Amino acid sequence: MKYYNIIFNILLIILVLIVIYCIFRPTKKKNKNLDTFENKIKIDLVYTWVDDTDIEWKNVKNEYSNKIENIPGRSKTKMRFKNNDEMRYSLRSIYKYAPWINNIYIVVYDGHIPDWINLNNPKINLVWHSKIFENTEHLPTFNSQAIECHIDNIPNLSEYFLYFNDDMMLGNKLEISDLIHDNGKPYFLIDKKARTPDFFKSKPKSGHNWAWYNINNLLKNRMGINNKDGVYTLHQGRLYKKSLIKKIKKIFRKEFNDTSKSKFRSKNDISPLGLISMVC
Repeated sequence: MKYYNIIFNILLIILVLIVIYCIFRPTKKKNKNLDTFENKIKIDLVYTWVDDTDIEWKNVKNEYSNKIENIPGRSKTKMRFKNNDEMRYSLRSIYKYAPWINNIYIVVYDGHIPDWINLNNPKINLVWHSKIFENTEHLPTFNSQAIECHIDNIPNLSEYFLYFNDDMMLGNKLEISDLIHDNGKPYFLIDKKARTPDFFKSKPKSGHNWAWYNINNLLKNRMGINNKDGVYTLHQGRLYKKSLIKKIKKIFRKEFNDTSKSKFRSKNDISPLGLISMVC
């Protein structure tokens, strides 16, 4: 009997401690300005997507691929364009974990429509490349970096928007405060393990690394920012401000234009949204 009393008292003490912790535990204080911001702001979501099973698209891609020389490694491999229907599950994760998202824009090669998409959903809008490219002579394109040069031109896009690749998904509840710091600037997570080649020691091999190699040179030579560690942003959804993108495009007009006209990722490209992330 004495043994059971001891166990009971221990459990009672544990229960009391849990209750005390729940009552007095520290809570994250939200910035009042951010609370007001959250209540007023509307945030759209933008995806880029391609249907790699479209025969006509394949033929056009192969035609340009055979014409263009010195395309960096992995810039035209099948895996770069492979559609595994991840966006279907990405959208489901958005509806579950970020129901506050306003409109959803899916930027596609002209005529492409996911066969499972519900176009009767008033939130979902398909946007053809020809509707956003400032110079349609740069089309067709098979370069996601070229497309990203123009996503700020999506008609009716909100001032603040979240940008996802089609393979990005949420695994838990997402709030606006998870995306924006108390000072009003968006969070950009850095990949500490990944590095772009040092400016002078070696040349990159992939189109992705060429883009960041060029960004690092721009940061150093044009803005006096020395990204000596060669770090770059994680492969993640990121929040952007449309008017800020337009300002950055004016500063780096040539670099954006050179990237826009690249049919595939090239040695002259930048990662437009990556550059904006680093500048901000």
